[in-house]
Amino acid sequence: MKKMLNTVILLGFVFLGSCGHKGSLLKTRVSSPTHHVEVGTVFLEKGKISEAQRQFLLALEEDPGLVKAYVGLALVKAYQKDQNAAWVKIEEAKKMVKTDDDKIDVYKGEIHLVYLLFTPKMLPKAEKAFKQIMNLRPGDASACFYMALLYERAFLFDKSLSLLDRVLKTENPFVLKAYNEIDKIAKIKKAQPLTEVGKEIGLKDVITKADMAALLVHELHLPQLIEVIPDSLPTAKDVLGERFAKEILAIIPLEIRELSATIDGYFEPQQKLTKASFCEILQDILVRVTGNRQLRHRFQRVRSPYKDLDPKVSYYNACILGLVKGFVLPQDRSNRIFGPLNPVSGADALLALKRLRQEARIF
Repeated sequence: MKKMLNTVILLGFVFLGSCGHKGSLLKTRVSSPTHHVEVGTVFLEKGKISEAQRQFLLALEEDPGLVKAYVGLALVKAYQKDQNAAWVKIEEAKKMVKTDDDKIDVYKGEIHLVYLLFTPKMLPKAEKAFKQIMNLRPGDASACFYMALLYERAFLFDKSLSLLDRVLKTENPFVLKAYNEIDKIAKIKKAQPLTEVGKEIGLKDVITKADMAALLVHELHLPQLIEVIPDSLPTAKDVLGERFAKEILAIIPLEIRELSATIDGYFEPQQKLTKASFCEILQDILVRVTGNRQLRHRFQRVRSPYKDLDPKVSYYNACILGLVKGFVLPQDRSNRIFGPLNPVSGADALLALKRLRQEARIF
């Protein structure tokens, strides 16, 4: 959530920002306000904020009244966590409005800002903007889709599903994205996360080691299930300032495989979690909670059913165990592809933890 540059989710039409620009900028041969907005959009989607900003400023040099460029400046300020400046830019955009399309661009910009700077108190502002878009352009697919994402972020999943269903009734590129979001919400609802942190991480398409540590603390209460040797309390140098620093420091002493600090004291909290590492984590927890050490070797001599899962790799047993216990699914069963190095989504992690609780009888 968010994410939220962690998950650079650009909500459709992107822009750029910088309030204090002075002087002229070098123009390219292909120079038109619309072209600069399009290029800026691409840069912003890639997380290249300064490059996007330059393009949107070029657009404003050539067309000082271009609403999308002002909205873009607002989004850049939001990415920079400058909330006040972001809303100032939106107000500047409103002053430039001439057409209904301009109004829609501003309203969509407001929805995007609420998403990026989200607090529950800001939700009514986005809902008001969405209502205005529906009045001007009923059934607008992109507005429905991104308002649905905002409802997801507020954990209002039924409202989100209602809007995503409206997207499915259109012939629009957002249809496939809508299906993916519906699938994600279905998984989260099935997993029944116990905490707000669990719901938040469940919305992530890719989780990190820090996210996993947070899930184990909040959803599984793992530090209360596994004993720590008092004489050995390892820590990490690179978690200061991390949002889930407290949770990471609670998990490290448990010395869970793939979630331990290195010998020189590093945890690498923002490292993306692969399916193979995820399986090793779950195997280690299952063994230690149940006391069944045979699980670590049960499948080592089993012939691999997947072309990309070599029995000689260290994580082979954990992956097969994960499949057998229903913690994970193969990437492509018909083509015998497991996908050990694929990232793990938050929704899939929640489902796996629910299954782990059942398997280990953790209630």
